[in-house]
Formats: sequence, structure tokens, C-alpha cells
Amino acid sequence: LNSKFAEYISTGGLYVSHRGTERIQVARQIVSVAPGAVVLRLKASGHFPREGTGLTWKLSCFPSEDPLLNLKVSLDRIDRFQILEETGTVPAKDCDFQLIELLAGMTGYSDPSVVTMASVEIVQLEK
Repeated sequence: LNSKFAEYISTGGLYVSHRGTERIQVARQIVSVAPGAVVLRLKASGHFPREGTGLTWKLSCFPSEDPLLNLKVSLDRIDRFQILEETGTVPAKDCDFQLIELLAGMTGYSDPSVVTMASVEIVQLEK
């Protein structure tokens, strides 16, 4: 967790505040996903348009940081959860571990946005 821009909230979740134009890493975690096709799935609600750089979940090989997929957060419903998905492939070679990151960049936004992320998961697809 990048405590300069984010903090945990007592009710569960993360509060992110960033008004700069540079892209920042909000949170990250090293994971180990078996090689093959995967889907990164986000359950979230809020109003967060796709324009600008916004919020992105990124999965890459670690430590090389070769990108595997990017899931851009684009939401239009505050009153109910939406499921966002992005598929990618974890290679069998040189990618034993992966880095999942939440990135933020607020270029193009003038008003605060509220996003509730209920879950983020990486699911192995059937072979």
C-alpha cells in the first residue's frame, strides 16, 4: 500500500486521494498463478468514466514486469455492482510469480469519484 496516496478504512476497503497528473502505484501484491489463460475479474460499483487515465488493475510477470493484462476501471452505476473482466495468458516460462497492481492517474478528472471495489480475483480458465 502506498501510504502517501491511500489508506485502509475501518469499514473495509481503501481510500485513495490523488490529484496529481502522474501515474502512481496505489497498491501491489506478488501472487503465483499457474501458466495458461486467466481472467482478472473486478466486482465494483460507482461512477468512474473511462476517459482519462483513471484506475487500472495491472497484472505482470515478476520481477521482469512484462505486462500480461490491464483492466481499466470504467463504471456507470452507483446503485449496484458491476463485473468487469479482462483476459490474458500467464506464460509457462520465466513467469513463476506475478505482480498485481492498482494504478491511478487522475488526468482528465476535475471532480472526485467514488468507487467501491467488492472483490478482485484472478481466475484460471478451463484448458
